[in-house]
Amino acid sequence: MRPYADDYGDSNEFKAVLREPSVDTANDLLLVSLDYKITSGSVLESVRSGDSVCVAMFYCASTLYRELLKAEPGECSVQGQIPLSAVYDRIEIHPSIVAMRDFEYRPSEVHKEYGTSAIEIKKGQPLATDEAWHFRLHKNDPAPAESIFTLARNDDVDSGLLRANVDIGERYIRLEADSETYAMIKSYREHDVDTAIVSLYLGPLMEGLRLLVDDDAEQIWPDHSWAATLQSKLSQLGLVLTHDSNLFEVAQRLLELPYSRLTIDETDDKEN
Repeated sequence: MRPYADDYGDSNEFKAVLREPSVDTANDLLLVSLDYKITSGSVLESVRSGDSVCVAMFYCASTLYRELLKAEPGECSVQGQIPLSAVYDRIEIHPSIVAMRDFEYRPSEVHKEYGTSAIEIKKGQPLATDEAWHFRLHKNDPAPAESIFTLARNDDVDSGLLRANVDIGERYIRLEADSETYAMIKSYREHDVDTAIVSLYLGPLMEGLRLLVDDDAEQIWPDHSWAATLQSKLSQLGLVLTHDSNLFEVAQRLLELPYSRLTIDETDDKEN
């Protein structure tokens, strides 16, 4: 099971819900906990039997610290205790269910195109994944504006085109591209973050801001939604959205003035 895929049909899903992180000041630990909702009977049975296990990759972008958090055998929740000295600022948590050993898997609800044959699953292979959770270590410091985006493959999108699905109330603004364009964008995003912010996020962010203005900028959205993240960021910066707002300028401020961080590769410049 993957986000926005129907491998297991339309009625089955895997969702990981992050509880409010807390800090154990006495022991200098960050405490995180996720509850996993699994509606596929065959995936749930693989967890209950010990063939697979619920895990979450904890990653701190600021310090590059990472740790694999693993549930107890048969359990559908994951807890972690992370040393505060190892993390700072931006945190990501990537939930999934992975095989604990090689086994023969017979999914009961799989999409009909996959047929009825058993599937050989190797140790470490994922059976299900969910979208990542993003937060900042200090509650009063809202998540970065670029954390509201997720990138996904969609081969129904024309080659070279980037589509933004801006659905207010959803956790992320979803950017979609065909497989070839997706691969190029993913590599580009990972190797040149500041330029990627300008080229990938600025336009879709303005679309999100336009929806907030047209809907109701004062409405309180669920904490997990991209709209709530933008509301927190706007409040932190003392910005108020109105129909007269210059959305291009507001978007730049939300992304912490990305144009000022663009650099030129001096080596390439000299060679040219």
